[in-house]
Amino acid sequence: MLGIYDSGSGGLRALSTIREREPDADILYRGDLKHAPYGTRQREDLIRIIMQNIERFHALGCAHILVACMTASSLIPALPPAYRQSVYPIIDYVGARAAALSREGRIGIVSTSRTMKEGGLRRYLLAHGVSVTESEADALVPLVEEEVSQSDIRVTDAIARATRIHREAQVDTLVLGCTHFPFFTDAFRKVMGEDVTLIPSGEVGAEAFLKQIPKDVLKGKGHIHFI
Repeated sequence: MLGIYDSGSGGLRALSTIREREPDADILYRGDLKHAPYGTRQREDLIRIIMQNIERFHALGCAHILVACMTASSLIPALPPAYRQSVYPIIDYVGARAAALSREGRIGIVSTSRTMKEGGLRRYLLAHGVSVTESEADALVPLVEEEVSQSDIRVTDAIARATRIHREAQVDTLVLGCTHFPFFTDAFRKVMGEDVTLIPSGEVGAEAFLKQIPKDVLKGKGHIHFI
């Protein structure tokens, strides 16, 4: 059985990708709306919440958990070893894809403020010899949860503010570093232009995650359970 853990509805993109690739896989999905949004919470508070959620997956017999939330993913290295053994942080997969696809080595990251403060994705990319600009877009998360239209002025204004630094740096690749942000892909593309490659964290992470999972784990009855 596979687990997908997100702070809300953002991980549904990862769920959709996994269901499309592996229709027989049994999946547990956890969208922790009770504690959302994660991106603005204190570090110690988040670590406690993440551990509680991982314990819940373990109690239900789930041994392969995709941490689809980029904020939670950035904090996995801070967890005790027992909590890290069965989890797959999406942040690792996203960084690898961005580094591979960047044409000119100028990559932008737009994420939540907590993901930005942890700096895991930035350090990964810098270690691969690219230049990195980084910004936060916390304001987008509640707009996704409220199912606000991409054409809404609140969405376009928030994206324009968050991506200004990246447009000035003329990035060729932009990481949508929160699984909520790809819900506004069209708005990001309108602001950034067609020449900039967008990296949707949920889909990218799900595809890479599946490559790590034993084939027998993917053979189930195609059940999806929301917990």
